[in-house]
Amino acid sequence: MDNFQYFMPTKVVFAPGAFDSLGGLCEHLGEKALLVTGKRSARASGALERICTQ
Repeated sequence: MDNFQYFMPTKVVFAPGAFDSLGGLCEHLGEKALLVTGKRSARASGALERICTQ
């Protein structure tokens, strides 16, 4: 395997209403996103649908 380096800075926001401002927090990142969730929680809570409509 070739040598490589991987750098991924992370920003975590804990605040009331932070979920609803997710689109604004991410708009400078471009048009594509990778969403990583648990097996069922995002769909069961409605979070997945809310994210996809932003």
